Amino acid sequence: MKVAVYVRGDELSVKIAEEIKKKLMSSKITIDDENPNIVIFIGGDGTLLRAIHYYIEKLDLIHFIGVRTGTLGFFCDYKPSEIEEVINRIKNGANSKKYRLIEAEIATNTLKKNIFAVNEIRIENPFHTLITNIYIDDFLTNAFYGNGLNVSSQLGSSAYNRSLGGALVERGLEILQLQEIAALSNRSYRSINSPLILNPNHVIKFDPVAKKTIIGYDHLTLEMNEDYTIRIWLSDKTFQLIHHENNTYFDVLNSTFMKDKNEDK
Repeated sequence: MKVAVYVRGDELSVKIAEEIKKKLMSSKITIDDENPNIVIFIGGDGTLLRAIHYYIEKLDLIHFIGVRTGTLGFFCDYKPSEIEEVINRIKNGANSKKYRLIEAEIATNTLKKNIFAVNEIRIENPFHTLITNIYIDDFLTNAFYGNGLNVSSQLGSSAYNRSLGGALVERGLEILQLQEIAALSNRSYRSINSPLILNPNHVIKFDPVAKKTIIGYDHLTLEMNEDYTIRIWLSDKTFQLIHHENNTYFDVLNSTFMKDKNEDK
């Protein structure tokens, strides 16, 4: 077994990482940051996003387990006080849950590029009105006028999607959720003006999208220099996450959005 420790750069996370590395070595577990079987990520939910993109070509071989030192813990099930339990679960071959990534194909006149995301893929133009057509499986649903469009997974339902007024979706449901960003909605420009939750077999297409629009995928961004079309679907590419045995989705909801942050240490 080979374990990598992927850590956010703050003082507390670095301290916890050093403690974990000492315990791994004392348990005679090999630390290998390049070709691990297990990645322990230490920080917040954003730390997992960065870890997955870092190991994007090796996801089939890796199980992720998180220790929470940040403020959001949908992915980080373990507290710093539970490090021994993390080590024991690794040693005993803990079961993990598979989650599908979101995938998108970006096509211009000169190139095609595929990108992946855990939480969401979005197109945005904060400076000018974004105008595009929305297709579901090549069926034209409507023309969109506004700041942008966000497509999230179940995991991403509690991230940027929630800030936009989208729905929270329970763990284990495979869906795509389409949410508008600052849509124009009046007698001249009509909008769905509501989250649209789709089954995982659909493909969402935005076409055409003008150049200089920003494409965001998790914490990463692209600025396109050509007009383009983007197709988005739930990918066959997955990652594997080890959850706390005693944490339900509703425990996580409660600790993330309802409890005082000092209660959860």
